[in-house]
Amino acid sequence: SAIPAAHASPSLTGGRTPSATPSVASCARAHPSIRVTPSSNAQRGGRQGSSVALITYGAATVALVADEDDRAIHAIELSPSQGKPRDAVTPLAGVPSQLLVLADGRVAVALRDKNQVQLLEPAGDPRTTPLASLCDVDVAEEPVGLAIHSALSTPPSTTPTASLLVTSGFGRSLTILEATPKNMQVARVI
Repeated sequence: SAIPAAHASPSLTGGRTPSATPSVASCARAHPSIRVTPSSNAQRGGRQGSSVALITYGAATVALVADEDDRAIHAIELSPSQGKPRDAVTPLAGVPSQLLVLADGRVAVALRDKNQVQLLEPAGDPRTTPLASLCDVDVAEEPVGLAIHSALSTPPSTTPTASLLVTSGFGRSLTILEATPKNMQVARVI
């Protein structure tokens, strides 16, 4: 079950006053018809975050690059069919430390200076259109690492879930976020 924010440590809420209700963010895809997937290399071993993630959009392979200096994600087509690669830029509210592409195409990004994980999705061709923000969830101070653990035992009749693991430097914590296709919430802090 979710940890109510009232029981969260101050490092979990980044010094903000916690509320008495569980922190649940609606993260449902607004553009589910835009299909992107983690690249085949990411599906084999990319269950961990990085400053670079590869996605497939149609026949194109696109690199998503977390740019700390610009506070942005750059989407760069790796093999452009016509000349110069396109570069769509998604501005972020904070400094991205890592990003990770989920199986359904949503992109999780750790915002180190905001103590949050933000979930985004493609709102159009990711080579030319910035990603759209879906939600953000407070985590322990200075999130620096991401990994995903899929719930392998989810029965077919239930909503698929995955655990998004977030390591935090200054917060010295592992925050486990429960991610479903419609929301994301803090499940546990270790």
